[in-house]
Amino acid sequence: MENKNIAIVEKNPGASIEHQLAVAGHQMVQDASAMEITCQTDYENAGASLIKIKDQAKKIKDYWAEPKSKAKAAHQEIVDREKAMLSVLNEAEAIIKGAMRHYVDVDGF
Repeated sequence: MENKNIAIVEKNPGASIEHQLAVAGHQMVQDASAMEITCQTDYENAGASLIKIKDQAKKIKDYWAEPKSKAKAAHQEIVDREKAMLSVLNEAEAIIKGAMRHYVDVDGF
């Protein structure tokens, strides 16, 4: 059987990195579907293909690491700002509840 190792083929080098990664992933699925293991060489080639798949997965994770980090930081900033705005309302709520407790304790109901 011929060597059917999965390879990344850039048919459109002008395409975005994201597009190239997606296309390579789809190609790997097609290559894996066509793969037959009938002898030791095929088995070894399949193992090499698995390594290429893991390498491709790392490339994808590396590609998304920075945007995910920026999104996480932006989310945290929003959460912090929301918390700061709500803390004022929480303070107002605590003041009113304290006054209500005082009324119940002192003046009775």
